[in-house]
Amino acid sequence: MLEIAGITKKFAGLTAVNQVSFAVDAGEIVSIIGPNGAGKSTLFNLLTGNLQPTIGSVRYCGKPITGYSPERRARLGMGRTFQIAKPLLALSALENVLVGAFLHQRRLADAEAAAFDILDDVGLADRAAIPASELTLSERRRLEIARAIATRPNLILLDEVMAGLNPTEVHLAVELVRRVNQRGITVLLIEHNLKVVRSFSRRVIVLDRGKLIADGQAESVLADTAVIEAYLGARRS
Repeated sequence: MLEIAGITKKFAGLTAVNQVSFAVDAGEIVSIIGPNGAGKSTLFNLLTGNLQPTIGSVRYCGKPITGYSPERRARLGMGRTFQIAKPLLALSALENVLVGAFLHQRRLADAEAAAFDILDDVGLADRAAIPASELTLSERRRLEIARAIATRPNLILLDEVMAGLNPTEVHLAVELVRRVNQRGITVLLIEHNLKVVRSFSRRVIVLDRGKLIADGQAESVLADTAVIEAYLGARRS
């Protein structure tokens, strides 16, 4: 579904992402981990068109999309959330999801029906009329996922959707990610909580200082010495 070949992004003298290559198959839940400053969110911005690579290429469903705008990629079926939740604060929860639904729906009644169904699925049906500014952090993160789902993605990129949540909220978020995947949506997510990663992601990709240092089955990757040193700051004798 997604193929990244030698993707690199340089900002003046800083190389934020350095020759990263990997592929994601349809139906996977793939976690990207790494220490702060590893280049994870920059990589997401390169995949969704918010940034353009210095070199390298991106293919989606076999189609070269390097250079495409975020809007064009969304129409092709790529959805995303952001590290800092960015709902439209003056709009209600329903209106936020309608923004996503209108990407493909033209009739208000159809868009509203789709939006209500999605809000119900993410546990926000009873908050549909509430302004996004009055939602909790957990609710805002679920709202962002709902808005992304409303664009009918085949692939969704989730950027730290569990950051700042308490254990109960994290559990609900994990279940939501599973339901998203059960909708037939491939999931690529950035996550720091290794317990969470182990719970639903069979495959893990690790970035460190902009480079891909591991890609494979979760248990073997998380036990890798180089990953432990880079991610946890621990060294084995």
